[in-house]
Amino acid sequence: MYFGFWSDPDIGSTDDDRCGSDSALSLWYSYNADDTDAVYGPHPPAVGYITLQGPGVASQNDSALFLGTRIPGHRNLPMISFVMWPNDSWSNPRTPENVYKYFQAVWWAYETHATYGGDGLDPLAPPTNFMYTGDPETGTGWLSTFSRHEFGGTGPFTMAPGDTQEVVMGILVAQGTSNANSVTKLLAETRALQQAYSDTLYRLFAQPEPYVSPGDIPELYYLSQNYPNPFNPGTEISFGLPQGENITLAVYTMLGQRVAMLASGFYEAGRYSVRWEPGSAATGMYFYRLEAGRYVKSRRMLFLK
Repeated sequence: MYFGFWSDPDIGSTDDDRCGSDSALSLWYSYNADDTDAVYGPHPPAVGYITLQGPGVASQNDSALFLGTRIPGHRNLPMISFVMWPNDSWSNPRTPENVYKYFQAVWWAYETHATYGGDGLDPLAPPTNFMYTGDPETGTGWLSTFSRHEFGGTGPFTMAPGDTQEVVMGILVAQGTSNANSVTKLLAETRALQQAYSDTLYRLFAQPEPYVSPGDIPELYYLSQNYPNPFNPGTEISFGLPQGENITLAVYTMLGQRVAMLASGFYEAGRYSVRWEPGSAATGMYFYRLEAGRYVKSRRMLFLK
């Protein structure tokens, strides 16, 4: 699977926009071609679209952000493509398959990869996944001559039924001392946002911590039977850790499809309790599974509406 973000940004007037990308920042952006715009006036701003946290995939010796915690053995994918196309019959995607091609920086109408320079269609130029990577303020590198429809993507990743992925995107606006300087300022603010997200902001997406009894450390691992059971609308699940562990506590259908992640990440030794409210889930039997180091335990529970 892939995840993408499409936009037709209009920086004030609709006929004088330009676009670009910075793969190192997982950013693509739009800016005004002129330093004066009929809507914004002098020094119009630039707008950027950033992948702050891409989908997580397995990766040894790495760690990925997920639900406000860091998951070892995984990494977050960056932006992997950016393309721009004119609003015409040959380039506008018509089917999901067409969009799938754009994730891979492939022109669906020609079945050819985007290439560096010009409009990205020169078969003699080297292939690229990122269009318009130049510097608008210095006027160097590959610069766009117009902008219509823009698309940035990340992937690929696998996702089984019932799985959960978390993708965090950001939209930034920056205004500098000129139309091109607005891009330079946008890049600087993107770096600052990435640092702030990596340091602390990712915690805004954390799940509420389960209740833990202070100073009460169990001698053995355990996963208690949920109470009440059967239940409606919710039930409590308790577990204990004799030592700190990276854990996952998830709920599955009897076919093995994950429907909820109740706890994940590193937990100190202690006794914990979490609550699950299925909401609109189907009536029936479910099982919940705790993985904590080498300890793995599953139990069944019955949800009745």
